[in-house]
Amino acid sequence: MRLNALKLTNFRQHPATEITFSDGLTGIMGPNGAGKTTILEAVAYALYGITAVRGTKESIKYLGAPARAPVQVELDFDLAGHRYRVVRGLTSADLYQDSAETPVASSTTAVNNLLQLKLGMNCGEFFHTYFTGQKELTVMAAMTPLQRGQFLSRVLGYERLRVAQDRARDYRRGVEREMAGLRSAMPDADAVTKALNEAREKFAASDKSAKDARERQQLMKSDVAAIEPRWIAAQQQREEARRVTTEISLAEQTESSVARDAERIAAQLREIEAAKVEMKALQDAIEPLDALKAERDILDTLYREDGRRKALVETETSLAEELEALTEKLRSLTRSAASESDTVVQLERKRRELEVVHGQLEARRTEWIRDRQQAETKLDELRKQYVDLQKERDRIVALGETGECPTCSRPLGGSMHTVVEHIEEQLEAVKVDGAYFSKRFDQLSDAPKEIDTMEDKRRAVNDEVTALERSVTKIQESARELKQVAKEVETKEKRRAQLKFDIARIPLGYDENRHAIVRTEIEQLLPLEAKCQKISALPEREPEVRAEYEKVSTDLANARGRIAELRAVVDRIKFSEAEFVAIKAEYETVSTTARAAELALATAEEVVRGARNALASAEAAAQELQKSQSQLDALNNDRRIHEELDRAFTDLRKDLNYQLRPELSELASAFLTELTDARYSELELDDEYNIVILEDGITKPVLSGGEEDLANLVLRLAISQMIAERAGQSFSLLILDEVFGSLDELRRFNVIELLRGIQDRFEQVILITHIESVRERVDQVISVKYDAETRASIVTQSDNPLPVTEEDVRLSLELQAAASG
Repeated sequence: MRLNALKLTNFRQHPATEITFSDGLTGIMGPNGAGKTTILEAVAYALYGITAVRGTKESIKYLGAPARAPVQVELDFDLAGHRYRVVRGLTSADLYQDSAETPVASSTTAVNNLLQLKLGMNCGEFFHTYFTGQKELTVMAAMTPLQRGQFLSRVLGYERLRVAQDRARDYRRGVEREMAGLRSAMPDADAVTKALNEAREKFAASDKSAKDARERQQLMKSDVAAIEPRWIAAQQQREEARRVTTEISLAEQTESSVARDAERIAAQLREIEAAKVEMKALQDAIEPLDALKAERDILDTLYREDGRRKALVETETSLAEELEALTEKLRSLTRSAASESDTVVQLERKRRELEVVHGQLEARRTEWIRDRQQAETKLDELRKQYVDLQKERDRIVALGETGECPTCSRPLGGSMHTVVEHIEEQLEAVKVDGAYFSKRFDQLSDAPKEIDTMEDKRRAVNDEVTALERSVTKIQESARELKQVAKEVETKEKRRAQLKFDIARIPLGYDENRHAIVRTEIEQLLPLEAKCQKISALPEREPEVRAEYEKVSTDLANARGRIAELRAVVDRIKFSEAEFVAIKAEYETVSTTARAAELALATAEEVVRGARNALASAEAAAQELQKSQSQLDALNNDRRIHEELDRAFTDLRKDLNYQLRPELSELASAFLTELTDARYSELELDDEYNIVILEDGITKPVLSGGEEDLANLVLRLAISQMIAERAGQSFSLLILDEVFGSLDELRRFNVIELLRGIQDRFEQVILITHIESVRERVDQVISVKYDAETRASIVTQSDNPLPVTEEDVRLSLELQAAASG
């Protein structure tokens, strides 16, 4: 993997940073907290998303960015013969390959999965491979031997075997639990066989009983068929006799009903004859009724008109009184409206007077407040000056003649008393001025009486203005009301004229006594008129009633003839109830026996069905037992296979762990030889994974701090190379974050030269450090500074044309030693 370029937008303290990476040694330099490690954190964020950085999505946004400003990291890198560019925001991600305009993946999940597939390692493995920090160098030193072995297995990916083994064991336990559950649910094989044999025997016995019942049912069915025709004929004869008897009963009822109708209609004819005589007498009595009704209608009209005339007269009188009151109000409103102009002139004059008084009052109050604030400000300044002078005098007195002059900062010497006297004179002057301004401030605390007098005058003028404004408002309201009252007077006068016209048109001549007499006579004749109208309906129905009487007489003769015919039919049928009872008893006996045989057959067939179902259940139970046994055998085979797989995983992990220490020792020894100029050429891990350095084949008993850092560094490089080789990637990128630790200047130079000497393995090495002496020994420098005002990191890049050599370092160290000697 090779980094080409990185672009940060509002990522942590980098609002807008662009970096171009080159081959060789690159140093990311700057003080602690400047934002160096954030650059490589951005690389991890571009590759693996939010899981690779500290904090949450909200915490990685630049604090000085606007609310909706985007957060984006764009990384350009080479991997396995292809060039990739990943652009990742807070909620989006796009991955481009080989300068294509269309992304090969365009969602957070898709980009994460594809990059992990291309890199061949997850986020943790990536950090263990390409990244090495100072804290990670000594991480194994604080572990127990067991923890060291587990740590190496985990970072090298051997723990995947343990995870796979755990999964195999969990699967085997699940199979064993399933086998136990299957065994507990399986029935006893002997009980299933016994139940199957009993079901077969019961089915054979019930089938034989059903056949016998069917033969008995057929015999009884033949007996029923032999007697059934005679029984049906007897039933039909009986039904015919009953039908004719019923028709005779209905005919007799009809004949009785028709006879009653004939009697009722004859009575109606007699009533009609009597009504004719009575109606002639009533018509003579009510003859004057029509003339009385006509006269009553005329008197009713005169009565209504006389009432309307009285109501109109009352309304006209009331309207005259209202007009008189409105006319008086109209005259009053006219006088009020005439005074509006004079009142408005007075109001404007008083308003101008109020403005003058208010302006004078505000000017005087502003002058008083300004003087009081000036006195208060001056008093505060003098108090502060007094305190400062006291502190300065006390400080000079405490230090004596060795104190510094407050003006020129030189030692006072013999001038100390003069300076103190001068300060005391200043204190006295400040005290006098303070007393004056304190008295002045007290005098100005209360408002002058002149302001109160002006305030009273302003309030009196304001009250006069308010009274005049209310008068003007009232006059204006009277003017508006004047128009309404004038209009109302005009309307009511028109209404009064119309009332007088309507009263004159109403006719006179209403006689109340005659009206009462006519009403009395009409009330006496109305009942006779109603009775005459009621009786008159009877003679009108005479033709209809006589026609109905003739029809009823015909229906009565027909009903009596039908009764005679039906009685003759009954005599011809010759039905015998005794013979019918005898045939019925014989048929019921045979039918009852046949139904019993049929019921016995149904019962036998039900028993057969139950036996057949029991047999099917027993056979199904036997098949289910056989199926469960087959499933149990398959699960048992699966369990044995996973037991073998568990043993195989254990053996494989043992072999890998056995090979781990020699392989790591060999890789670390090669790095150590190059790093120490072959002084130390062999590094081993003992049985407890402790680091052992051999010098001329002899174990070095004590390691200095620098040697321990070197040992941890080469071991970390060896672990990283093993991870990269197992991931199928070339270990071409190495990032070291503050790894110099306790190394002296020469050791630091050796580390850098080691990295230069193994550039066939590491084409690109990035060093993150705050040690400035490294700056001149790298090929490219990326400087990072933090601007406290903008709270942002500032990044600059430069190339070193002539990196420092080992001879330069040795000469520098000799000169330093000579200077100190």
